[in-house]
Amino acid sequence: MLKSLITMLCALFLLICANFSEQIIVQKTFDEFYQIIEATQSKLQGENPTLSDSESLEDFWLDKKRSLHVWIPHTEIKEIDLWVSECVA
Repeated sequence: MLKSLITMLCALFLLICANFSEQIIVQKTFDEFYQIIEATQSKLQGENPTLSDSESLEDFWLDKKRSLHVWIPHTEIKEIDLWVSECVA
């Protein structure tokens, strides 16, 4: 009985830790992504946009989406892929 209780508490602790780490990782990634999008958008509205601006957005997304497949459904990642591809085009 005591072993089962300890095992259940350990499993609950690991689950809670995984939940917090997921939230931190996803939030940090999308905060960085949002900053790059804002920079690209400001260049599109006012300054002279270059191809390297949108390519940096695409490179960032391609690098980070591999790790996000663990936390985010595949269909939503494909939608962001589409939006990033439209931005580069």
